[in-house]
Amino acid sequence: MSKSMQTRLGAEKRKSEKISPALSFLYWAFYFLACVILIPASLVGEIVQKRREASFARRMREAGRFMEWQTFAQELKSGHGTAIIECFSFSGPTRIWWTQEELSAGDSSHTGVLSECSMDRACDFCAHIRSLYTSPENGKAHLVARPAGKKKEYRKKLESVTEARHIRTCGSVPSRKSES
Repeated sequence: MSKSMQTRLGAEKRKSEKISPALSFLYWAFYFLACVILIPASLVGEIVQKRREASFARRMREAGRFMEWQTFAQELKSGHGTAIIECFSFSGPTRIWWTQEELSAGDSSHTGVLSECSMDRACDFCAHIRSLYTSPENGKAHLVARPAGKKKEYRKKLESVTEARHIRTCGSVPSRKSES
């Protein structure tokens, strides 16, 4: 094949790979609208979640089931009680509870930094802990106030305080009825 023939075939190939201006405009308009809609929507979702958690903490405080972080840390460091780390999803919310009782996870799937328990459905152990300790209506555990700071700092503080004295549970995502 001659060089001029290869050049013409290459040019024809490039022409077929080009996107029409109208399609290109639609493509960029779609991405622009997605950014304009999705970014504010995620920010609104985060604000709503923070307000729900603040409202929930207020309810627990009114019910006498609230504990400040410093008191929580002192109790665990002195060897009293157990921290219950309740995770509803990988993105949150995560609630920390404290009970004066000495609880055991029974197996390794409910200990450590990440629980091996599936987040999409709570196991029997998680349901049992929720009904006895973390249920907003009739649980015995105290909700622990989050310390000031960013998420990474909070996680480090939590890990340093709860080293071996905690269990992790997975809960079903709280409904609006149970949170308000």
